[in-house]
Amino acid sequence: MGRAAHLTSGEVAVVRALAADSKSMAEIARRLKRPPNAVRNVLLKGQERGVQEKRGRPSKVSPKLICALRRKGRSGKYSARELRNAFSLDCTVRRVQQLLSSDPRLSWKRMKCKPSLTKNH
Repeated sequence: MGRAAHLTSGEVAVVRALAADSKSMAEIARRLKRPPNAVRNVLLKGQERGVQEKRGRPSKVSPKLICALRRKGRSGKYSARELRNAFSLDCTVRRVQQLLSSDPRLSWKRMKCKPSLTKNH
């Protein structure tokens, strides 16, 4: 048994109109021949097709700060720790690495800690 299709925009309008006429959720569901949960989601949560609230903890880093962090990170002169200290961020170095890795224009490379070998070695 598969899932039912989403409520159409016309059905959502009917649900809201019937609710405005003080019909019960069960009665609206019977009239539309739809599950009561679908009616409840529209009325209580305001969720229509494809609209969902963002879940989870709010980010400590604002979108403007993320932009500035990525811009400075693209120069290739700074490590994640140096960027975190430069912007005085209240997050871990790992979080800075995650923010930088989500930028499609940046590719992560390990910093060269040792000088490269020459022919004399």
